[in-house]
Amino acid sequence: MMQNGKREGDQTCSIDRYVGSRLRALRTSRRHSILRLAKLMGLPPFDLARIESGTRRLSIPELWTLTRIYDVEPRYFFGADRRGEHKLWNY
Repeated sequence: MMQNGKREGDQTCSIDRYVGSRLRALRTSRRHSILRLAKLMGLPPFDLARIESGTRRLSIPELWTLTRIYDVEPRYFFGADRRGEHKLWNY
């Protein structure tokens, strides 16, 4: 299905890559290795690397776990600023 000149799957991949990049930025800013965060999340490190690269989608339970580990709001992963405005939706 086309929307705004893009296929729906293309938009989904774009979202997955964006969320993954936000996760990687947060993880590295907190000086966590992939191994350490994967262990805290109960995931194989390979799965976490795939989430960060955007080739595997972050599940809702995993998102919840990340918000608790890093003490951030879920909107952090979607580019919301402090006013709640989303930057992600400009694709």
